[in-house]
Amino acid sequence: MDKSYKSIFSKNYIDARVYKAPLNETSKIRLYMNENYFGPSPKYKDAVLKIIDRDLYQYQSGGNKMLIEALSEKYKISNKEILITAGSAESISQIFYSILNSSSVVLLPDPGWSYYRGISELLGAKIINYKINRNNDTFEFDVNDLIKKICKFNPKLVVITNPNMPTGNKMEYNDILKVSKYLKNGILLVDEAYIEFSDEKRNLYKCVNKYRNIIITRTFSKFYGLANLRIGYIIANPDIIDLLYKSSDLFGISGISQKIAIECLRDTDYYSKLKNDVLRIRDKFIESINRETSFYAFPSQSNFVLVDTRSMPSDDVVNKLEAEGFLVRDCITYGMENFIRITIGKEEMMDGVFRILKENTL
Repeated sequence: MDKSYKSIFSKNYIDARVYKAPLNETSKIRLYMNENYFGPSPKYKDAVLKIIDRDLYQYQSGGNKMLIEALSEKYKISNKEILITAGSAESISQIFYSILNSSSVVLLPDPGWSYYRGISELLGAKIINYKINRNNDTFEFDVNDLIKKICKFNPKLVVITNPNMPTGNKMEYNDILKVSKYLKNGILLVDEAYIEFSDEKRNLYKCVNKYRNIIITRTFSKFYGLANLRIGYIIANPDIIDLLYKSSDLFGISGISQKIAIECLRDTDYYSKLKNDVLRIRDKFIESINRETSFYAFPSQSNFVLVDTRSMPSDDVVNKLEAEGFLVRDCITYGMENFIRITIGKEEMMDGVFRILKENTL
């Protein structure tokens, strides 16, 4: 880097270790980004066929009104509790930039998505990790550790990824509300990027007016299979939504993207079948690994599975899979030695991955 820039950009900005998305590899099967290989509802084509010239040459206006109203109708919440963003990554970035500064403390899950850490470092915030511990054959949020650190460090922001990535476990509904009560002077951000794949029995978004320090982020990228359209949204009480709106994109996401998302939202039959298929294939994959290999696959509440490669180095497993055309995530980037994360794809894909793992088991 040209040294002259160091006097212009902040030290926090220069030193931050930002998250970088993997290169766009198309020649192999990408089971490392938790994309939805089943794809979106075919009804998205109905929206595409209705595109007219005006949809392209006019700026989108109205504050993403169409999609907000569709989400409001689906979840039976006020449209004043919803803010549309360009993917949940923008939601998260918007929240961090609105709340944190160099005098702030932020509590982040460990292990967890490095994107949170990167933004926190850019803003110069003090990062405190709370633990997600392995308990024999599962991972569990250490809620007591989290509450102790809230009481000790008085954070401006606490992040819970639910289900967590890369471990795939969930924090219980009542535990989230308990954490919210202890957080007297901060915001509790619950990142629900994978929530639709879970056994979601109680809806946290119903609580944002009673528990007014909770902000929820969701996305159309994972469950709805619209990752390349970059559509996300925030659910929070109207006062928080009004504040976050100040830093929203001037024109919002495109009207075309909104129309496609709405068609997908309404196709409940397609997504009910999709969820059943993903969970069936996932559970079969986990059972097969645990029964027929020396590796261990953890229970998951998402569309990915965390695998302990045990005595076999994880990079060896990753390389063997890549040689056969499958890309998976080495979890050393999360500080987890000899763990890999595998996205659940179509059945023939997972059968192929299982075959390779079985052939290379110790």
